[in-house]
Amino acid sequence: VAETRRDVGGELQRSFGIVGVRLGARSERADDTDYARSGHRTAVGARIDVRVVPKLTLCAAGQYAVEHGGGDPTNSLIAQDNSLGAVGAIVKLPWQTNGTGEVSYGAQGVGGLLSLKSELGPGRILYGTFTLSQDRDDRVSTAVAAGGRERISDASGHARATLFAEDQFKDGPFVGTGTSDGGLAHMETAGLDVVTDGDAHYDV
Repeated sequence: VAETRRDVGGELQRSFGIVGVRLGARSERADDTDYARSGHRTAVGARIDVRVVPKLTLCAAGQYAVEHGGGDPTNSLIAQDNSLGAVGAIVKLPWQTNGTGEVSYGAQGVGGLLSLKSELGPGRILYGTFTLSQDRDDRVSTAVAAGGRERISDASGHARATLFAEDQFKDGPFVGTGTSDGGLAHMETAGLDVVTDGDAHYDV
Protein backbone atom coordinates (compact mmCIF):
# COMPACT_ATOMS: atom_id res chain seq x y z
CA VAL A 1 0.00 0.00 0.00
CA ALA A 2 1.56 3.30 -1.08
CA GLU A 3 -0.38 5.50 1.31
CA THR A 4 -2.57 5.38 4.40
CA ARG A 5 -4.56 8.29 5.87
CA ARG A 6 -5.98 8.44 9.39
CA ASP A 7 -7.94 11.43 10.68
CA VAL A 8 -9.93 11.45 13.92
CA GLY A 9 -11.35 14.34 15.94
CA GLY A 10 -14.25 15.64 17.97
CA GLU A 11 -15.87 18.78 19.30
CA LEU A 12 -17.88 19.76 22.37
CA GLN A 13 -20.17 22.79 22.27
CA ARG A 14 -22.20 24.59 24.92
CA SER A 15 -24.01 27.92 25.26
CA PHE A 16 -24.20 30.14 28.33
CA GLY A 17 -26.71 32.84 27.48
CA ILE A 18 -25.10 35.11 24.90
CA VAL A 19 -21.78 33.23 25.11
CA GLY A 20 -21.00 30.09 23.13
CA VAL A 21 -17.99 27.88 23.86
CA ARG A 22 -16.47 25.15 21.68
CA LEU A 23 -13.63 22.78 22.55
CA GLY A 24 -12.13 20.38 20.06
CA ALA A 25 -9.24 18.08 19.22
CA ARG A 26 -7.98 16.45 16.02
CA SER A 27 -5.28 13.89 15.29
CA GLU A 28 -4.00 13.32 11.74
CA ARG A 29 -1.50 10.85 10.34
CA ALA A 30 -0.44 10.12 6.77
CA ASP A 31 1.93 7.32 5.78
CA ASP A 32 3.08 7.86 2.21
CA THR A 33 6.10 6.95 0.09
CA ASP A 34 6.11 10.63 -0.96
CA TYR A 35 7.59 12.55 2.00
CA ALA A 36 5.84 15.71 0.80
CA ARG A 37 2.52 14.06 1.68
CA SER A 38 3.39 12.14 4.84
CA GLY A 39 3.54 13.24 8.49
CA HIS A 40 1.53 13.42 11.67
CA ARG A 41 -0.03 16.11 13.84
CA THR A 42 -2.30 16.41 16.88
CA ALA A 43 -3.94 19.72 17.76
CA VAL A 44 -6.38 21.05 20.34
CA GLY A 45 -8.49 24.17 19.97
CA ALA A 46 -11.08 26.42 21.57
CA ARG A 47 -13.49 29.09 20.35
CA ILE A 48 -15.66 31.65 22.16
CA ASP A 49 -18.56 33.50 20.51
CA VAL A 50 -20.25 36.48 22.18
CA ARG A 51 -23.54 37.79 20.75
CA VAL A 52 -23.16 41.52 21.35
CA VAL A 53 -26.47 42.42 19.66
CA PRO A 54 -28.90 40.21 17.70
CA LYS A 55 -27.15 41.05 14.41
CA LEU A 56 -23.51 41.03 15.58
CA THR A 57 -21.44 38.27 17.14
CA LEU A 58 -17.76 38.65 18.05
CA CYS A 59 -15.53 35.58 18.23
CA ALA A 60 -12.04 34.57 19.30
CA ALA A 61 -10.35 31.23 18.65
CA GLY A 62 -7.05 29.50 19.16
CA GLN A 63 -5.47 26.17 18.38
CA TYR A 64 -2.24 24.55 19.49
CA ALA A 65 -0.33 21.71 17.85
CA VAL A 66 0.53 19.37 20.70
CA GLU A 67 2.82 17.35 18.44
CA HIS A 68 3.79 17.35 14.77
CA GLY A 69 6.50 15.94 12.55
CA GLY A 70 7.48 13.27 10.07
CA GLY A 71 7.64 13.61 6.31
CA ASP A 72 9.23 16.63 4.65
CA PRO A 73 8.99 19.55 7.14
CA THR A 74 9.15 22.04 4.23
CA ASN A 75 6.45 20.70 1.92
CA SER A 76 4.28 18.39 4.04
CA LEU A 77 1.21 20.22 5.27
CA ILE A 78 0.34 17.62 7.89
CA ALA A 79 3.84 17.71 9.42
CA GLN A 80 3.83 21.45 10.10
CA ASP A 81 2.89 23.37 13.21
CA ASN A 82 -0.62 24.83 12.71
CA SER A 83 -0.85 26.69 16.02
CA LEU A 84 -2.61 30.05 15.66
CA GLY A 85 -4.93 32.60 17.22
CA ALA A 86 -7.80 34.38 15.48
CA VAL A 87 -10.41 37.06 16.07
CA GLY A 88 -13.44 37.84 13.96
CA ALA A 89 -17.06 38.85 13.67
CA ILE A 90 -20.30 37.42 12.28
CA VAL A 91 -22.85 39.92 10.93
CA LYS A 92 -26.46 39.22 9.97
CA LEU A 93 -27.16 40.90 6.62
CA PRO A 94 -30.40 41.32 4.64
CA TRP A 95 -31.88 38.50 2.52
CA GLN A 96 -31.16 35.73 5.07
CA THR A 97 -27.41 36.21 4.63
CA ASN A 98 -24.61 36.00 7.19
CA GLY A 99 -21.21 37.63 6.65
CA THR A 100 -18.09 36.44 8.48
CA GLY A 101 -14.71 38.15 8.71
CA GLU A 102 -11.64 36.79 10.48
CA VAL A 103 -7.94 37.59 10.87
CA SER A 104 -5.39 35.15 12.27
CA TYR A 105 -1.72 34.91 13.19
CA GLY A 106 0.26 31.82 14.03
CA ALA A 107 3.26 29.61 13.44
CA GLN A 108 2.79 29.71 9.66
CA GLY A 109 2.24 33.49 9.41
CA VAL A 110 -0.78 35.76 9.01
CA GLY A 111 -4.12 34.93 7.42
CA GLY A 112 -7.61 36.19 6.81
CA LEU A 113 -11.05 34.96 5.76
CA LEU A 114 -14.20 36.52 4.32
CA SER A 115 -17.35 34.46 3.94
CA LEU A 116 -20.97 34.94 2.85
CA LYS A 117 -23.68 32.35 3.52
CA SER A 118 -27.26 32.68 2.29
CA GLU A 119 -30.21 30.50 3.29
CA LEU A 120 -32.52 30.23 0.29
CA GLY A 121 -35.05 28.12 2.16
CA PRO A 122 -35.33 25.45 4.84
CA GLY A 123 -32.23 23.29 4.51
CA ARG A 124 -30.99 25.01 1.34
CA ILE A 125 -27.77 27.03 1.70
CA LEU A 126 -25.39 28.74 -0.72
CA TYR A 127 -22.00 30.03 0.42
CA GLY A 128 -18.79 31.60 -0.81
CA THR A 129 -15.46 32.14 0.93
CA PHE A 130 -12.20 33.94 0.21
CA THR A 131 -9.05 33.18 2.21
CA LEU A 132 -5.65 34.86 2.15
CA SER A 133 -2.52 33.60 3.90
CA GLN A 134 1.10 34.71 4.06
CA ASP A 135 3.80 32.40 5.37
CA ARG A 136 7.13 33.17 7.06
CA ASP A 137 8.84 33.46 3.67
CA ASP A 138 6.37 36.19 2.59
CA ARG A 139 4.74 33.84 0.06
CA VAL A 140 1.09 34.77 -0.43
CA SER A 141 -1.60 32.17 -1.15
CA THR A 142 -5.26 32.72 -1.93
CA ALA A 143 -8.29 30.45 -2.20
CA VAL A 144 -11.83 31.08 -3.43
CA ALA A 145 -14.60 28.56 -2.81
CA ALA A 146 -18.30 28.48 -3.66
CA GLY A 147 -20.78 25.76 -2.89
CA GLY A 148 -24.16 24.72 -1.64
CA ARG A 149 -25.94 22.26 0.63
CA GLU A 150 -29.45 20.80 0.32
CA ARG A 151 -31.12 18.95 3.19
CA ILE A 152 -33.35 15.99 2.34
CA SER A 153 -36.10 15.31 4.91
CA ASP A 154 -38.61 12.52 5.39
CA ALA A 155 -42.40 12.94 5.63
CA SER A 156 -42.09 13.83 9.33
CA GLY A 157 -39.62 16.63 8.61
CA HIS A 158 -36.59 14.81 10.02
CA ALA A 159 -33.33 15.32 8.12
CA ARG A 160 -32.25 12.08 6.46
CA ALA A 161 -29.45 13.24 4.18
CA THR A 162 -27.61 16.30 2.93
CA LEU A 163 -26.39 16.81 -0.62
CA PHE A 164 -23.37 19.08 -1.00
CA ALA A 165 -21.14 20.39 -3.77
CA GLU A 166 -18.21 22.83 -3.84
CA ASP A 167 -15.87 24.43 -6.36
CA GLN A 168 -12.51 25.63 -5.02
CA PHE A 169 -9.79 27.61 -6.78
CA LYS A 170 -6.31 28.09 -5.29
CA ASP A 171 -3.40 30.27 -6.32
CA GLY A 172 0.03 30.36 -4.72
CA PRO A 173 2.61 28.09 -3.12
CA PHE A 174 0.26 25.92 -1.08
CA VAL A 175 2.06 23.60 1.29
CA GLY A 176 1.62 19.94 0.49
CA THR A 177 1.63 20.28 -3.30
CA GLY A 178 5.18 18.98 -3.52
CA THR A 179 6.48 22.21 -5.07
CA SER A 180 7.37 25.61 -3.66
CA ASP A 181 6.61 27.38 -6.94
CA GLY A 182 2.86 27.08 -6.55
CA GLY A 183 0.41 27.96 -9.29
CA LEU A 184 -3.28 27.65 -10.04
CA ALA A 185 -5.28 24.66 -8.84
CA HIS A 186 -8.95 23.71 -9.15
CA MET A 187 -10.84 21.14 -7.09
CA GLU A 188 -14.47 20.01 -7.31
CA THR A 189 -16.17 18.19 -4.46
CA ALA A 190 -19.63 16.62 -4.31
CA GLY A 191 -21.18 14.09 -1.99
CA LEU A 192 -23.96 12.87 0.23
CA ASP A 193 -24.11 12.85 4.04
CA VAL A 194 -26.64 10.22 5.19
CA VAL A 195 -28.15 10.20 8.70
CA THR A 196 -29.42 6.90 10.13
CA ASP A 197 -32.03 6.38 12.82
CA GLY A 198 -29.24 6.17 15.40
CA ASP A 199 -28.03 9.67 14.41
CA ALA A 200 -24.90 8.19 12.82
CA HIS A 201 -23.52 10.04 9.80
CA TYR A 202 -22.10 8.42 6.66
CA ASP A 203 -20.37 10.47 3.96
CA VAL A 204 -20.24 9.40 0.32
